[in-house]
Amino acid sequence: MGNGSVPTKNWILLLPNQLTILRILLTPVFIVLLFSHGYLNKLIALAVFILASTTDAYDGYLARKYNAMSPQGKFLDPLADKILVLSAFFSFYYLGLYPLWMFVLILLRDVVITGLRTWMLARDTSLETSIFGKSKTVAQMVGIYVLLVFVLLTHWHLFAFMNETLHWMEINHVLWGLMFVVTLLTVGSGYHYLHVNWALLKKILRDPSQR
Repeated sequence: MGNGSVPTKNWILLLPNQLTILRILLTPVFIVLLFSHGYLNKLIALAVFILASTTDAYDGYLARKYNAMSPQGKFLDPLADKILVLSAFFSFYYLGLYPLWMFVLILLRDVVITGLRTWMLARDTSLETSIFGKSKTVAQMVGIYVLLVFVLLTHWHLFAFMNETLHWMEINHVLWGLMFVVTLLTVGSGYHYLHVNWALLKKILRDPSQR
């Protein structure tokens, strides 16, 4: 029985990274379902995205609980997040739900900040987290879920009032306004992140041997 505990413990330690990899693998499944015909495929796409988002919460929780944090996990976890989120936002842009310039700003911010964190992680150096980071994450997830439900309902003509509501949202640019707020918070959190860490970044750029 004592010998059997070792494989179990190893499995638990590997589980956070496995959940992270699962999130990456679920992303193309989500995209394919989202662009497939029929409301049922859209509904499954929503379920897949919920599942992928859930792995984001649990991989970090398990890593902290079982002290299973690893360099691979620290690298893969934010990468998996960006792959999922940016894939979703690009899909919504491609569907014509919001303009290209918003997606470009979101993309640039997330690529720059994630690249910077990865670079600093390779130097075994951590940067101060922006206080707006959580707000940005919440805004992005709310935006994705609202857009997902909008896409689902446009293919699910179950109730007449739904069509009227969707039409009202379109003519009043509700989705545009929502994505504008998401874009603003995303860019703002990126600016604040660079601002609070600018002194350290300049120090390292001047002398890479320092931390």
